[in-house]
Amino acid sequence: MKTRIFCAVALLLLNMLNNADAQANRSMSNLIAPTAINQSLLPNSSNTKDLGNSTLGWKDIYICKSGPLNSPNRRNQLFINKGINSAGNVTFIDSAKEYGIDNLGFSIQATFFDYDRDGDLDMYLSSNSPSSSNTVIGADQGMRLRTGGGSKLYNRQGNRFVDVTTEAGIYSSPIGFGLGIATADINRDGWPDLYVANDFFEKDYLYINQHNGTFKESINKNH
Repeated sequence: MKTRIFCAVALLLLNMLNNADAQANRSMSNLIAPTAINQSLLPNSSNTKDLGNSTLGWKDIYICKSGPLNSPNRRNQLFINKGINSAGNVTFIDSAKEYGIDNLGFSIQATFFDYDRDGDLDMYLSSNSPSSSNTVIGADQGMRLRTGGGSKLYNRQGNRFVDVTTEAGIYSSPIGFGLGIATADINRDGWPDLYVANDFFEKDYLYINQHNGTFKESINKNH
């Protein structure tokens, strides 16, 4: 497991080095302190985006985590790229809490996209439900509209991501077990839509952008 974690992080960091000074004398071990990532947990996925709005376009890293909820350093992490320091090393600082996305759950994957077209990146976080599979199997039809699941939509407001899941029309129910997500302009109206794949018997979700900060789930209309 340790090898898997460090390989994933190493690949992300190699991608970032494309923006760095090729003459700088750096080593991979100095990019992120070894204690920054808990090796006993399982990062499910990661993203590289310039969320810190750096002037040079430095890529930051957002890591989705899973594992026992009471484990130390269990929350999702956002490493903001601070650029090259005086020693010639690319450095990062964990800023997930400050940005409002240090989510504690069974995170599977995040996607960053400007769903309201205001010029900054918002985030959809796909997660597994904290409920047991028995809850899913015995679910009634009304459970889709209940809250208590893990998937969330965040709107970027300044340097914070604000949870707008309910008001945006996004399901976050106990029967939603996210597997993967994709964004695209499905209906070709110039606004990004969202496709969410679910596990178990729950249907996938196709969220069509309504141009007003909300989405309409329309998988049956576009099947």
